[in-house]
Formats: sequence, C-alpha cells, structure tokens
Amino acid sequence: MNISSKNWDNTIWIDSSINRNEITAIHFVEDYNHEGDVAWLFDGIAGYFNKGEVYMVVDESIRITGTMNGAFAGLENLVAIDGFERLDTSNVTDMSYLFQKCKKLEKIDFANFETDSLVLAKGMFLDCASLSVLDLSKNNMNALKDAESMFENCHALDEIYLPSTPNMEMARRMFYKVGTQSGSGTTIYGNLDTTNCKDIGYIVAESMIVNLDFMQNINT
Repeated sequence: MNISSKNWDNTIWIDSSINRNEITAIHFVEDYNHEGDVAWLFDGIAGYFNKGEVYMVVDESIRITGTMNGAFAGLENLVAIDGFERLDTSNVTDMSYLFQKCKKLEKIDFANFETDSLVLAKGMFLDCASLSVLDLSKNNMNALKDAESMFENCHALDEIYLPSTPNMEMARRMFYKVGTQSGSGTTIYGNLDTTNCKDIGYIVAESMIVNLDFMQNINT
C-alpha cells in the first residue's frame, strides 16, 4: 500500500521546531527507536531530530505526486542524505532547486531516485559546493526540458555522469563555474544532446571542465 503526498517542497519543515542550520544528515527510515516526543509531523510522516540528524519514519512507500521544488534547499550544514528508496518520486515533474545551497553535502546516491517524469530541474544542485562525484547515469531523464543552472557553482566536482536528455530545451548556465576548486578539473561522462535546446548561453562559462567534447549536436 502506498501513501500519496501531493507536494514536498520547503513546507515539510514549517511545523518543525528544528533550527534548519543544525541539520547535518537526513535519513528516510522504516523505523526509529527514539525517546521523547515526535519532533514534527508532515503528511502523517513522523520526523525525529537527534544530535543534528533527522530521521523521517516512512514505514510504507511514499508516492510523491506533486513538486519537490526546494524541498532540501538552504540546509547549509547538511552533509549526508539517504534512504531515497523509501520514496516513490516517479510522478514528480518539478525538482527545481531541490538541493540548492546544500553547501556541505558531499554525496548523493541517486541509484534509487526515480526521475521518469522529471521536466524541471532548474538549479537542482545549484551551489552544492562540496559535491565531488555525481552519478545520474542510471536515471531516466527523457522528459527533462529545463536544466538551467542545474550544476552551477558545484565547484568541487571531479566527475559527473550524465543521463540521456533528448528533449532538453533549456541548458543556460548548466555547468557555470563547475570544477573551479577541483584539483584536476571536472570530467563529464556521457553525451549531452543539445539538439533541441533553445538557450545554451554560458553553459560552460568560467568552468574547469576537462573534456568539452561531451557536448554533442550543439544547437546554437
């Protein structure tokens, strides 16, 4: 049985008494042995806070049917997030600014993160300055249209593994300033098809990308 939720944006934190600047990790878990009261409830999901770490108890699969725009944005001390396999995001169309300004986030495991319906990814990883490797190669992003500033200011990225994006229309500033603090620059694996793009302005401006040949069929 699935529990459906329409929207997972910044409102997931509204009823929380947590100081968001204290959050260092988020775990989506089946159960959590806790002491004390529930920190907050969101759409029937209990959230607990313990020494900087948030535990969101998802004992049944959660199907998110609306937007995830900005859901984790601005958690500037967040270092880790896991348990995405407990979320059904296959119907989410908007993940814009999902991790914006998660400046200390070092790793995101997207292997179980469903992006089949994703159309809007504007600023999805904007200002994620500590990410070193980002592997999206196993994700279905055939529906993606807007990738503006998707990886902008990901200064520490050593490697990006891209999925196929045959219907992308907007790629402006997509890799702006990527890899500027990486020791050897950023290597991008996979081919970016920009055939249908209407705007690729500043797509790799001020970046330290090692292999600019990753862009195929550039439409200027």
